[in-house]
Amino acid sequence: MNDDAKLFKHIFEAFCLKFNWGYFDGYKSEQIGRFGFGFTFILLSKYGNLKREDTFYAQKYFNAFPLLMDGIDPGYGTVTNYCESCYSVRTFERFMLHFALVEMPLERRYNISKFITKTVLFDSLIQILPHKESK
Repeated sequence: MNDDAKLFKHIFEAFCLKFNWGYFDGYKSEQIGRFGFGFTFILLSKYGNLKREDTFYAQKYFNAFPLLMDGIDPGYGTVTNYCESCYSVRTFERFMLHFALVEMPLERRYNISKFITKTVLFDSLIQILPHKESK
């Protein structure tokens, strides 16, 4: 408890790897958002300097993990809109915003368009390094 960096690392790892992100909401899928969260880090590292809509990231996420949309019955609207909304709420509003990894204007959070940018803290904590091939 006396080492802030260790405490943060422990909380961050527990949230990312052990906690069920679905506990925060009423979405049916437990996998969306938490599964492949590292991919979202890659996306934000690459594209997060510019203000982009949450759907930009959601579309890339579901292009990478399309099977997460299988078996989803939203009850209203389209499967795509439902899954993108789930991803956005869990990933940006309930995870990265609370850890101060992204900025999202307050007045736009609960509207249809949500614009995301990464923070300086994101770049301080998350570094995406290119893969080095072994010889």
